[in-house]
Amino acid sequence: VVQGFSTQEDTFVLKLPAVAVAAGAGLGPLAAPEDDGAGYARRLVHYVEDNETNVLLMQGMLAQRPQIELTVSHLGLDALGAVRARRPDLILLDMHLPDVDGLELLRHFKHDDDTAAVPVLVLSADATQERIEHAVAAGAAGYLSKPIDLAALLSAVDEILAKADTRWG
Repeated sequence: VVQGFSTQEDTFVLKLPAVAVAAGAGLGPLAAPEDDGAGYARRLVHYVEDNETNVLLMQGMLAQRPQIELTVSHLGLDALGAVRARRPDLILLDMHLPDVDGLELLRHFKHDDDTAAVPVLVLSADATQERIEHAVAAGAAGYLSKPIDLAALLSAVDEILAKADTRWG
């Protein structure tokens, strides 16, 4: 909420609600989470998305799950390397990337021995029945249509991540 704005001084005041931090809790991505009911501990999620606004929205949405560390690739080919270098517990995948089609990238993930076991949740505005069927047939764990509904996203992420083994932390 913008509290005040002065065009003469080109200044404004922005007040945001404070977030309480439990005593002894760290501020990094691996801080011990409070019980949010998600039923899992620390997890790594990799988001493949070229739109910076969508990345910022996802960061805000997943802030509801402090036990999740989010990493991002803006290009599909960068994602292949990043996911191989540090295997996540979940991949969030946009279908429209500037360098490779999301469906083709999904197929690469699922046919690569290093990444085949990583669940992939597709997030796309392209939610035709045919596109969804192709993604599921290629190995997608689920498909959410943009604009992403927060409750649906958290439910899908929680369901997938609750099944993953904690490998770090």
